[in-house]
Amino acid sequence: MTKRQYSRRTSSYQVIAAGIILVAVGIFIFNTFNKDYDLTYELTSVGIHVTHEGGIAVKSEDFTIAYKDISAIQTLGQFPEHKKVNGIDGKVRIGDFDVDGLGPVKLYAQTTKRPLVLIATAEVIYGLTPLETQPFIDQVEAGRLSAEKQLD
Repeated sequence: MTKRQYSRRTSSYQVIAAGIILVAVGIFIFNTFNKDYDLTYELTSVGIHVTHEGGIAVKSEDFTIAYKDISAIQTLGQFPEHKKVNGIDGKVRIGDFDVDGLGPVKLYAQTTKRPLVLIATAEVIYGLTPLETQPFIDQVEAGRLSAEKQLD
């Protein structure tokens, strides 16, 4: 094999290898930002149970926002402008975001097409996008009242 033939074969392998790497990176990026991370909210007897799967860009979480810790609840009719600080800003919004007019908010938003429900505690403001906004708020308010009665 001549020196010239060897060089052409090597460059073909390099091009093929680069193509495979680009395809793999593209699939990774698509899957990272296009999955829903199985983000769910469940209203329990003690609070709002939030869970989601993890991935490369975000760790899985499983926690409850206790009704007794909620100081305020508010709905924003339109999903506000926001900037990701840390987390996922794709099909879902999970993580720390700077939200216009509010500042730091921990978003657990399944979509930006629904109203954003803000849940404030002494330490954190959470942003959620439940499927049915008003029934969700009514149940959270009922849970807060029940928690207050238990404290008295």
